[in-house]
Amino acid sequence: MLIALRPLARRLVVGALFAALLALAPRAGRAQDAVGDMAQEAVGVVAALYAAQASSLDAGDAPVWRSAEAPHFFDAEVVGRLAVADLDFDPIYNGQDFEITEVEIAPDAEVTALRGTYFVKVRFLNFGSPQELTYLLRATGAGGALRIVDIEAPEWRLSDLI
Repeated sequence: MLIALRPLARRLVVGALFAALLALAPRAGRAQDAVGDMAQEAVGVVAALYAAQASSLDAGDAPVWRSAEAPHFFDAEVVGRLAVADLDFDPIYNGQDFEITEVEIAPDAEVTALRGTYFVKVRFLNFGSPQELTYLLRATGAGGALRIVDIEAPEWRLSDLI
């Protein structure tokens, strides 16, 4: 009798595992959709930063990272550190002087999200010279809004500079 139950028990376990996997499949899809939605939100934050930066500088105002608008884009701790930082260049444009063209903003193709951090690549030309920055965003704003917690360039990292 025990021998006869073993195949039946095996089928029951396999059936239960299969049912559990089927039940989880829609959840996994929803989780991927949520990551995709947050990645697009992260792109939106960075795109809005670049639009605000261009508008601010065109108007002859301070760069966004030194303005009252900074909390709309940057984490509160980063805003505080930027306010007292002695940077001799603009980290958004990766230069002291700039003529920005061909801006491309997209989720990082290699790592879109990792442990609640979203990665956004920004590529542009500054006076014709290619630039690439990676923005790291986390849900640290009011109501869990995504905010920039760091910017990485090939030769520097904002968190190391401020």
